[in-house]
Amino acid sequence: MKAYECYADIAADGKLSIPSEIFERLTKQSKIRLMILVEEEDSEWDEFAMKQFLDGYSEEDALYDDL
Repeated sequence: MKAYECYADIAADGKLSIPSEIFERLTKQSKIRLMILVEEEDSEWDEFAMKQFLDGYSEEDALYDDL
């Protein structure tokens, strides 16, 4: 199985566009497996996790920054 990664646009009728350089590698008999990953805006959860991470950082940890 080969894997291709690309971005696709969703048309008004709900169809996905496949870039031509990938589409040309497919045949009408090709079986494909589709995984949809949706980019999301930063959520409050992401901000909370980052704050918790940085709150655990100590000035004493700075000695590892130059390793």
